[in-house]
Amino acid sequence: MTALLAMVSDECLTLRDQLKKASGSMRNSTPYAITLIGLSVLGCSRKPEENKTQPVASPSVPAAVAASASVAPAESAAAAPHVIPDQTPVCSVQSKKVWVKGANKLTGLTEAMLPDGRAAIGFAIGNQPQVLLVSAAAKGAVVKVPIAKTARLATVPKGATRYLLRVTPVKANGDAVQAFVDFEDQYKDKKRTIACGPADTIDNWVEFDGMPCNPPKDAKPDQLAALFPQVGAEKVCDEVRTCRSFTNLDRGETWVISSDVHGVLQADNSVIWRSDLTVATGSKTQKRVLESSPVKDKTIADEYYEVPVSHAMKSGSYLVAARQHNHLVVGLLGPDKSLLGKFSRYPGFPTLPDMADDGGDALVLATAFAKAKGEFGLRALRIHENNPTLPKGLEVVVTDKGGADAASESDPDFLHDAQGRRWLAHIEGPRGDGVLSLAPINEHFKAIGRSYQVTEAGERAVAARLIPLKDKGILVVFLREVDKVVELVSEEVHCKVE
Repeated sequence: MTALLAMVSDECLTLRDQLKKASGSMRNSTPYAITLIGLSVLGCSRKPEENKTQPVASPSVPAAVAASASVAPAESAAAAPHVIPDQTPVCSVQSKKVWVKGANKLTGLTEAMLPDGRAAIGFAIGNQPQVLLVSAAAKGAVVKVPIAKTARLATVPKGATRYLLRVTPVKANGDAVQAFVDFEDQYKDKKRTIACGPADTIDNWVEFDGMPCNPPKDAKPDQLAALFPQVGAEKVCDEVRTCRSFTNLDRGETWVISSDVHGVLQADNSVIWRSDLTVATGSKTQKRVLESSPVKDKTIADEYYEVPVSHAMKSGSYLVAARQHNHLVVGLLGPDKSLLGKFSRYPGFPTLPDMADDGGDALVLATAFAKAKGEFGLRALRIHENNPTLPKGLEVVVTDKGGADAASESDPDFLHDAQGRRWLAHIEGPRGDGVLSLAPINEHFKAIGRSYQVTEAGERAVAARLIPLKDKGILVVFLREVDKVVELVSEEVHCKVE
C-alpha cells in the first residue's frame, strides 16, 4: 500500500510527464519536471497540470506507447472473466467523513503504519504538508508537518512554481509528527530545484539546484561549458531527475530512491551520457548506484528511471521498482540496500506501482499497464519472504468486472486484512473520472466475490489507501474531486465475500 503519493495521487506519471499535458497551448518546454509520480492522474502523455494545489485531468495514452505496452509476459494465460450479477452491496458503511477540502491531488496519499497501531497518511493542502493520524478504531485527526524556517521547503522562491510531490510520515509522538517531503520548484528560465528529505531540518538527503543537463540542439561551446563544469579531469553535468522518500517505522528506517543523469563532455563537444538509479540513506552519505544504463542516443529528455518505489520486506531485504524504456524494472536489495543479482524487466508501460505486505510471508507489487489509448489493465506479482526471487512474468488481476478484456482499471492498492482476506482497491473507468471499487481477491489475484463500489459516478476518485481495522473492518481513505474541489475522505466499511 505504498503511496504517492502517491498515487499520488496520481503520482503515476512523473511530474515531467504531467507538465506536458497541463501546459496546453503554452506547451511548457521544460522536459524534466518529475513523479515516480506527479501524476496528475497518471496517464501516458508526459507532464502535469500546472495547478499548484490541484493538478487535474487524466491524459490519455499515446497510440505508440499503448501498442508497445499492451502485453506483459504472463498475460497470455489470463483466466476467463468472472461474471457475477448485481446484488445487495457486500459492504456496509459504518462511518464516513470528509477530513479536509482543498487537498493537493498531485501530492496524493502516502501511508505508514505506526508502532502503536495507528496509520499515518501523508498528503498536502495546497503546498502545506499534512498528516492524517487515524487509529484502528477509525478515529483520528489532521496535523500539520513542522517545517524548518530556513529550509528550502519553507518558502516558494520568487518566480518559481512549486510542485509538492510526496509527504512521507516517518515518526509520530502523540499528535506531533515528522515527515520527509519531496518537492520540485520550476523557474521560467528552465532552472529547477528538486529535493527529498526531512521537513524539519535543512539537510535534504537528495537535492539538485540548477539548469537541466539537456544541451540545446546545436549548442555552442560556451553553452556547453556553462552546463559542464570542470570536475577533476572531466567536464561533467549531474542532475537529479526524480526522487522519492520511503520509510519502515517498525525498523526506524528511512531511505530515498532517486534517478540521476550523468554526462561527460568530450573534446569534440559530444557527450557520453548514462542514467543511474540510486539509493540514499542519509544527508551526509554518498548515494549508492543500484543500476547504471548507458544512453545510446543524443538526447536524455526521457532517459531516466521514472516513478521509483520501494518497500521493506520482513526478511530484511527491500524491493525496488521503476519504469524505464516502457518496462517495469524490479530488483531486490539486501539489508545494506545493495542490489542482489540483477533487475528483472517486464515489458509494458506501467503506472506508479503499489507495494504492500501480504500477511507477513510475502510482498505484493500491483500496478496498471497501458493497454490502449486511455485504458489500463491491472497486473501484479508476489515475492515470498522465505524465497525472495522475482517471477518470470506478471499475473493479470481479475476483478468481478473481467480480466484482460475488462474496461480500464488502474491505481491499485492492496490489503491483507485482519481476517486474512485480500482486497484490491482500484479505479474503474477513465483515470480521473472513474469510480473507486474494492474487490476481494485470492493469492493468484483473481476475484473470489463481488466488488463493492465505494464512490459514485461524478465523484472523480483519484487515489485510495486501505487501512485494516481491529474490528475486522476496512478504512478506505481516498481523494475525490467534486465541483473542482479535492477532498480527503475516509469510509469505514465492513465487508463479506460472496
